[in-house]
Amino acid sequence: MFDSGYLLASGLSHIMISHMPPKLLRIVNLIGIKGVHHIGMANVTRAAFFHALRCEWSECIQYAELIRLGSRHSPAYTTYCEAIFRYVKSVEDNDKSEMERAVQLLQDVPSVRVRYFGKSVTLEKSAVQRAEKWANTHQCSLLPDMDLLYQWNMLSFIRGNAMLLNRFMDRIVVQIDRYSSDLKTSDYLDNYLTALFYKGIIHRLSSQYTDARKCFKTVFEEEARISHEFAIPPQAVLELGLVELELNNGDEAKMWLKKCTQDYSNYTNENFVHLRVYAALRELGVSTDKQTVNQNMCLYS
Repeated sequence: MFDSGYLLASGLSHIMISHMPPKLLRIVNLIGIKGVHHIGMANVTRAAFFHALRCEWSECIQYAELIRLGSRHSPAYTTYCEAIFRYVKSVEDNDKSEMERAVQLLQDVPSVRVRYFGKSVTLEKSAVQRAEKWANTHQCSLLPDMDLLYQWNMLSFIRGNAMLLNRFMDRIVVQIDRYSSDLKTSDYLDNYLTALFYKGIIHRLSSQYTDARKCFKTVFEEEARISHEFAIPPQAVLELGLVELELNNGDEAKMWLKKCTQDYSNYTNENFVHLRVYAALRELGVSTDKQTVNQNMCLYS
């Protein structure tokens, strides 16, 4: 795993140098010292996510606030990220003041959304949708930090790391136990299936493929009992494809990946899911060129 301290130092260095007066900046650049604002913010962002992989929420909040205040790109998303880290910390520490700050940031998300040529980028749209769910239900999505990490495929950095994977698994099992009664008492299983999906992720990253497959297939088979977390079923189908890919079951992998792109649409994270599908198909030797996509059983949207 990258050293988050190095990323922070490098990020802050780029940011501070990039804000020097233009004349001084040119002199500094001439002697080989560079300061590029967007590189600095990118490094600080990575530092925040690597602390999230360790469940170190105070550090996550510190970096996320720096990103929100220092970056002009995707302000709704950066605001949402800080809100989620504060929310998770408030829940774990039973900290009412931190929860109040998280709620205020969630309420701010729609108002800071930016559009380019009249359209929102995927990150901004996703953040607004998640924040609006809070406004409508006063509930965050289950394990929202894992949703952030999954979107960016950051969980792959802790593949095989039993200590860090178990930290997530412990939190997931608490939620599964909490909502398991919904199987018999509720028409909807959003919370239970969301937790089960993340349990499958941890199993796959631990190379426990039988257990992972069982989790994802349960999500797939019960998708009719999803009322609002519509991204979870296609993500589970993607993960079934990845399980088969890692087990070298090429035909099974292609079948699940094909189903993911053909059978699901118009859900949060769709672009991210499709990018991972196409990467997996290319690994299987399937062309994802748009002109030959139909010949290779993969639809683009």
